[in-house]
Amino acid sequence: MESSAAEGNPAAAIGAARVLFDQGVPQVLVTLGAAGAVLVSEDAARHAVADPVTVRSTVGAGDCCLAGFLLARSRGADDSEALATGVAYGSAAVSMSGTGWPTPEQAASIPVGMALTTGRATARGTGDVPTGPAIRGSAGGSQGPGRSPPLD
Repeated sequence: MESSAAEGNPAAAIGAARVLFDQGVPQVLVTLGAAGAVLVSEDAARHAVADPVTVRSTVGAGDCCLAGFLLARSRGADDSEALATGVAYGSAAVSMSGTGWPTPEQAASIPVGMALTTGRATARGTGDVPTGPAIRGSAGGSQGPGRSPPLD
């Protein structure tokens, strides 16, 4: 899944997430390493990718992505904002040596692109899927799509 997503095609990840969604999981977040993450929910499939960073350690990056996503949701962020925030936190985490939680400033400095589709991706990976970043923004702002409030 990560390799096809790294080439700009998140269909396999969205299809795998859709299997869980079809079994009753209301939202599925799949992290894809340097290829970002996808979020599948009832209304859409979203794919967010951060601008490249210098990787120092990947330990805990997925945890930081999930934590950033959940923290944003707990503060009222919509799906797109929460996904962008999660991806920014995960990307900020890999730019740090060792393990640790990035600061809100570190996460806010990571631009995140977002692709969205309202088409239904099936478990086999067919259907309308995001094809590339359609919205660009920084996870630290609150003006416009793909941007999230700072989390401190």
